[in-house]
Amino acid sequence: MRELGYDVIRRDRKTDAHGGVLIAAKTTLGLSHLKSGKDTELISGSININQKKKAIITCLYRPPNRLDQQTANNAIQDITDLPKKHKSSIFILGGDFNLPDIDWKNYTIQGTQTSRDINNAFLEMAANLNIQQLVDKPTRGDNTLDVLFTSHPGQLNRCKTIPPLGNSDHDIVLLDFSHGLQKPKQQKRKIYLWKKANIAMINQHLKEKYNIFKNTDFEDVNSLWTNIKGLILDAINQHVPTRNTLTKHSHPWMNSELRRLSNKKQRAYTLAKSSGKTRDIKKYKFLKSQLQKEARQAHSNYMEDIKPPVLPSGVSKSLKYEVNSLTEEEEEVFP
Repeated sequence: MRELGYDVIRRDRKTDAHGGVLIAAKTTLGLSHLKSGKDTELISGSININQKKKAIITCLYRPPNRLDQQTANNAIQDITDLPKKHKSSIFILGGDFNLPDIDWKNYTIQGTQTSRDINNAFLEMAANLNIQQLVDKPTRGDNTLDVLFTSHPGQLNRCKTIPPLGNSDHDIVLLDFSHGLQKPKQQKRKIYLWKKANIAMINQHLKEKYNIFKNTDFEDVNSLWTNIKGLILDAINQHVPTRNTLTKHSHPWMNSELRRLSNKKQRAYTLAKSSGKTRDIKKYKFLKSQLQKEARQAHSNYMEDIKPPVLPSGVSKSLKYEVNSLTEEEEEVFP
């Protein structure tokens, strides 16, 4: 199917021209084979979600006439091995499990078509792997035989059944699944340090420009406002120091000392968790308390630096509002 833009991995039946399991994925997803079941009709592969994240896709068919416990145990063991080996990957498991007795909404057993031990084994598998079954509609008659599990149910957009293809007597399960979007790279933004502003020079700058402004005829109120805004911003940019925030997703008051202390605290936590020694736990708690204290102080200093100046009492409230609005526009925080 590569000519159609798909990569395919498959496990065919050795003694039967019919049946088997198959996974197809767009070639852009980089489908690669991970595992084929030896005694079970199972196939598993991985696809690339982004540069760092992968999804493990596993397909299983459990024949309804295989009622022995060992076959079920083999399938569960093959499935269980996958998320253990790929802990950081999204895990999606689907297929025709032929377990009509299980009520997947309540994770209970309601019938006797399949042995209770087999039903319980698959329920325990879902609980042990912490995966959630998504299909809540019958897929063949009144039974939900075709199921889909995922380790990340929060990324589900929709899961529904649609009419079968050709002569199939099973409905198709359609799953829309969105992986976690990467945060856009944060843009640097300019912050005015009003604590270090030269207010006297701002006043002088505005006085020098006042005569030019007074002798200018403006066509309308919009051009008048644009001119006023330009004069004020020009004075601010010349006489109020600024600094740029980091592009990393961190608080703007985080400095090198806080980052160093944070890394030190993290190392202490890792050591305390692995050793369990009282001495290591005390050291971690001390560093955690120290980091919180210094972070609060850094935040306080940061807020003090960017606080707009208190204008003289004779200045109108409207002008104070406009000055503050202008600087807030310049300091817009990007999401």
